[in-house]
Amino acid sequence: MTDDAIDNRCPLCGGEITDIRTVGHWRERKELGSGGGFWLAGKCVPCGVDFQKAVSKTRPGGWRMTVAEREWLTEQIAEEEVARLTEKLSRYKVLGAKWAEFLAKKRLADQLWRFNNHTQEDKTGIAIVRNGIPIADFRAFGDL
Repeated sequence: MTDDAIDNRCPLCGGEITDIRTVGHWRERKELGSGGGFWLAGKCVPCGVDFQKAVSKTRPGGWRMTVAEREWLTEQIAEEEVARLTEKLSRYKVLGAKWAEFLAKKRLADQLWRFNNHTQEDKTGIAIVRNGIPIADFRAFGDL
């Protein structure tokens, strides 16, 4: 979703985006006419949603969720498939931990949906959808 959050406010609940930290930077490229800048990450604690923004001299940047677009959603996932994926991914230390962290963001009324951004064939991911809006996603190499 690309809607900018205004004044460090979450567009979903109006809560404050906090836990703001620098997660990367880029250098000035005079030959391209671009200045350097930083990528920041933050979180809306009440929603459990992560946000990012890019800030530079020429780009003030707004907070946005960096998740699958609503148009990419292809099908809702049944609980049996979630259990199968959990068993499969838990065999891997890092991937299993990331999957568990992803699932921890899911609330009772949330749904899990498969998505495909159609930029890479046979590559899908899983999104947590809250009130029709993707709020988190899980991507791995290969098809999920």
